[in-house]
Amino acid sequence: MHVAKDNVNGNPNVGLYGLVTDDYVLLGKEVPESKDKTVKAIFNKDIARITIAGTSLINVFCVWHNNTLLVPSITFDHEKEALTKLGIDYEVIETELTCLGNNILLTEKRALLNPDFKAKTVEKLKEVLRLPCEQTTIMEVEAIGSIGVIRNNKGLFHRDIPPVRVRELEKSLGVDITLGTVNMGSPYVKSGILLGEEGFLIGDTSGGPEVKNADEALGFIEV
Repeated sequence: MHVAKDNVNGNPNVGLYGLVTDDYVLLGKEVPESKDKTVKAIFNKDIARITIAGTSLINVFCVWHNNTLLVPSITFDHEKEALTKLGIDYEVIETELTCLGNNILLTEKRALLNPDFKAKTVEKLKEVLRLPCEQTTIMEVEAIGSIGVIRNNKGLFHRDIPPVRVRELEKSLGVDITLGTVNMGSPYVKSGILLGEEGFLIGDTSGGPEVKNADEALGFIEV
């Protein structure tokens, strides 16, 4: 099994509540343990429950890249200690744009950043990510990390991106982009998908065509 439909306490935005690293699926503490069997079946990793900034919205606040978890400066000391106990390397990013996951879009080739990041923060991100960083918007959306999910060289993005911008993004990021939605029409696909190399969870209000589109877009099944 590499895909399943689910929710977190009735909320179909499953992508907000977790993040898949090399060794763990990090889940917010609000995620019921009844979900563990499905999560382990899909991702084949140990589960660790944490909070960031006192919330369960792990994928909103954090970014995983190069064996390092980027966390915002509002992360509490006890949360950093929990990451250390898990053996997870982390870097604290000082910024007012604390929702790092929503404000950074990453591939192995490049990072796209919210244009409101200050120059000092951009330099820190370049240092940590070891990638070229470009401050930009997509369809005037500044929270650029919220509109796409990427696996290797394939991505699922907001349904309304114009074709010319899709081509620009494909060239810049080195990714084949498919447009789509989750949860019966939401174009903010990151909120509805918890993605790992092995598979993905998608919000349980997603229709069959949305699931199939995501499956193909992210390279789990051949078109």
